[in-house]
Amino acid sequence: MLQMEEVRSQKLSECLQDNCIIPSFNSFKNFTCCDDSEVFLAYKHCSLILANSFQSIVAPNVALLRELGVPDSYIMTELVRHPRLFARNHDKFRRTVEEVEKLGFNPLKYNFLAALQALMQISKSTWERRLNVFKEWGWSDEDFVIAFEKVPSLGKRIIPRYSVLQVLLSKGFIKKQISVQFLIYSEEEFLARFVTPYGDLHLLKLYKEKMSLEN
Repeated sequence: MLQMEEVRSQKLSECLQDNCIIPSFNSFKNFTCCDDSEVFLAYKHCSLILANSFQSIVAPNVALLRELGVPDSYIMTELVRHPRLFARNHDKFRRTVEEVEKLGFNPLKYNFLAALQALMQISKSTWERRLNVFKEWGWSDEDFVIAFEKVPSLGKRIIPRYSVLQVLLSKGFIKKQISVQFLIYSEEEFLARFVTPYGDLHLLKLYKEKMSLEN
């Protein structure tokens, strides 16, 4: 891992010396008000952020978020930490933003960007599959948004934890009604409450298999 970072840093330094990405480097730096180390960090996360034209790819996506009222401080933080989110085809970016809006996420909250990133990382079919799981529990879209706001990473938790609870439900160990709380539990808490006490059901194996698929 360290070797890869060194290669990337060296590659960026060489490009800067050859003037091949200085315009993009300066645009990114001026746009975000970052120092050189933060630009290097963004590049480490996504080399495309400087390899492509900053003004033609990243700027339009940022402009769209600003139009919706997403705070600049949130945008800049994500731009440095997760630049790959912004290095997307603008049409796809816009469509995904619209999907996030339809789900009811508030552009003024940081989790709007968390939901946007989650939708960008998985296929629409996978996202819908996860939503359908919530609907099977009788949750509304609003319930989903509330859960996501509490745990932005819950997408990867849904199917694995749901699979475990389905087994417990079929065996009569739990009741049908399931609250948001089971998604908020930490890994250790969830395993202690719903997996470890039922060792003979081989739930840990099931849980790990589902986690592997979601990742």
